[in-house]
Amino acid sequence: MQTGANQTGAQQTGAQQTGANQTGANQTGANQTGANQTGANQTGAQQTGANQTGANQTGANQTGANQTGAQQTGANQTGANQTGANQTGANQTGAKPRPSDSRSAVMDQLQAPITEVAES
Repeated sequence: MQTGANQTGAQQTGAQQTGANQTGANQTGANQTGANQTGANQTGAQQTGANQTGANQTGANQTGANQTGAQQTGANQTGANQTGANQTGANQTGAKPRPSDSRSAVMDQLQAPITEVAES
């Protein structure tokens, strides 16, 4: 039960890490809760909070706002290789895009004004 603020370092392993400003690499465990969790290789279940930034964030029940990076699963994601709803970026699967975002280049061409003049 590592509890508190400003937990900084590498290879923080265990359950029920709670607090703000958890910074470092190789944070592994369950029930990591708090704000400003920053680093790489955050692996585990029930990572909850805001401003989770980094790469290779894997696990179950990842919830929060401003989740940015690669290989993400959940809602409200920005980046590459995303699965879920409300995504922005490349390589996405999940919820259908909004109708305003689903217009194709063909539709744009069909709606363009016709400027050619027939030859006489």
